[in-house]
Amino acid sequence: MNIFPIIRFVIRGESMAPYFPNGKRVLVNRLSYFFRKPKRGDVVIVRDPRDKRRELLKRIVAVSSEKVGETVLRKDEYFIRGDNESSSTDSRVFGPVTKNLIVGKATFPPEADQPQAGTP
Repeated sequence: MNIFPIIRFVIRGESMAPYFPNGKRVLVNRLSYFFRKPKRGDVVIVRDPRDKRRELLKRIVAVSSEKVGETVLRKDEYFIRGDNESSSTDSRVFGPVTKNLIVGKATFPPEADQPQAGTP
């Protein structure tokens, strides 16, 4: 069991390309949603509802109480999609995910080869 609030995640696949390409590392803040709810546009790591050992990187496109097609999302339900929809298995396939499947919010770490602000 990992006890650290910030973990690294390596992207596998092209479902979030081009912004989150295969092999890229992201940081995942597992405490992001302890004090606030996920919101539309957040990029998250979620446990695959079909295989909870597998984790997916996806974007939240609809939140609780919003309508997706003919379905209104229930409390703590989220509709997630990959940015590269032609290569993504997401809520269009397995339906909405519940908040308890969201591992945390993903962000890119600062790149070691990029200059930091204020440096030449």
